[in-house]
Amino acid sequence: MTFFDIDKNDYKISAVLSSILTSDDLYKIVSTSFLPFLENCKIIDLLIRKGFVKVDNNRILLTSKGYELAKELRVAGLVDNYCKNCSGKGYVVDRYKEYLKRFEEITQGRPEAIQDYDQGYVTPITNFLRISFAESRGDIKNKKILIMGDDDLLSIALAVTNLPLEIQVFEIDERLVSFIKEKSRKYSLNINVTRFDLREKMPASLDSYFDLFFSDPPETIDAFKSFIGKGIFALKKTGGAGYFGITLIDASLNKWKDLQRIMLNDFGVVITDMIHDFNEYVNWEYHDTTPAYESAIVKAKPSHIWYKSTIYRIQTLNSKGFNEKLDTDILQDEENATSWFFLLIFNKSISLRGKKWKLHW
Repeated sequence: MTFFDIDKNDYKISAVLSSILTSDDLYKIVSTSFLPFLENCKIIDLLIRKGFVKVDNNRILLTSKGYELAKELRVAGLVDNYCKNCSGKGYVVDRYKEYLKRFEEITQGRPEAIQDYDQGYVTPITNFLRISFAESRGDIKNKKILIMGDDDLLSIALAVTNLPLEIQVFEIDERLVSFIKEKSRKYSLNINVTRFDLREKMPASLDSYFDLFFSDPPETIDAFKSFIGKGIFALKKTGGAGYFGITLIDASLNKWKDLQRIMLNDFGVVITDMIHDFNEYVNWEYHDTTPAYESAIVKAKPSHIWYKSTIYRIQTLNSKGFNEKLDTDILQDEENATSWFFLLIFNKSISLRGKKWKLHW
């Protein structure tokens, strides 16, 4: 696909057209196209300039020419066949309702997500859906659990259930470290919290120590290797489990392929489960200072939860992790739509820390 023509064989054109046929809301279009946010905007912009799409009162619509193109490409809108009881997730939280209520009471006044660490936390019910999923696989009760990055406050959700044997949090944000420590002390939650930069090497004493880890890594290759690789390093080498989320908003299918190759070939783990749109994230306050907002065809903030990720479950099988120090900036790459960094170089190419960055707009 180029800016001067439409490649009708490009599956990305069909994906975006199908999403526009499904909804006129930009954020719903992004959520259903299986393409990164920035690439969605690039394609929509091209379709507008070619006369296939128009914007009317912040609504993204096909023109008559666009409907003709969709018909020619045999593109149809998407059908919502998700289970209405579980929203397609396959798990429910009925037995955790009292824990959910206590969690919401304890976490009032929580630190808000900040852009410095590419934060964005999940809804309270998402935390308990994670617990429901993991407990159904035998991964929670009497287990030693490591949480790598906890802006979700999953440690508190786990602690109020009294199911885990041990909970250890590694978190770089001092605000969250202090908040979790304070709540653990006040409510006798027995959470161990350590301020830790996951670019650093983990203590050797943690090798093979934990039964389970949870993480939501930044979606760059280096961040993935550093977070997930170190989680695997800390798991028992056979029978340990890891849960983490990857979006199709900040990561393309090409990146997914690379991440899956790293898991299978480099780390030697098994991908046992993937559930699409399992993790749902509260809309963050800094949205209007992100490349997603800067590149959006319409400038209205999202009115609904739109940022979702696929949850992965992996299991160790004589596996090896990664425990090396990284000196690189692990938060940014050209697909990341939620980082402050790209606002500094939007529509530019510059050299920074010895690396050439370019956005193709």
